[in-house]
Amino acid sequence: MKPREKEPSISPTQLEMTKAMLSAAAQITSAMVTVTTEKNPAKICEAFRVIYKAIADTANPSPRKPA
Repeated sequence: MKPREKEPSISPTQLEMTKAMLSAAAQITSAMVTVTTEKNPAKICEAFRVIYKAIADTANPSPRKPA
């Protein structure tokens, strides 16, 4: 049997993307739960706005400003 080669570690960019995706997924899930339990149309609209914004921010991240 051949020994397994060590896989390369995750890059800092990959780590940041993973964190952003998990954060967006949490925001979307929370907003979806709100939509399923809410009766107020304004709050439903706000929940969908949060979902849309989380997706848009993840798909098109804004450039970071220098500190």
